[in-house]
Amino acid sequence: MNEVSSQAGRETVLLQVFPNAGYRPTQVGTSVTLADLLAEVQEAIETYGEDALVVTRNDQSRGALYGKVASVGHMFREYRDGEYGDGE
Repeated sequence: MNEVSSQAGRETVLLQVFPNAGYRPTQVGTSVTLADLLAEVQEAIETYGEDALVVTRNDQSRGALYGKVASVGHMFREYRDGEYGDGE
């Protein structure tokens, strides 16, 4: 998370994402684990407060630069054998 602004009296932090990095999860080459993500979120909470709003930012050359994280309860889904699971 890198930039900060203010919205409706709360801080807004930007979560940097890199969309369209591959056609399959195995092509993305990410090395971020859930533990890494949790540590980053905990640090962001300490820095910006737990009520800070999260907005995504990507550096695509086309289209909108900003987006949002899926709503609570819908952020993570299982990926197995080329198909998305329903999380159940």
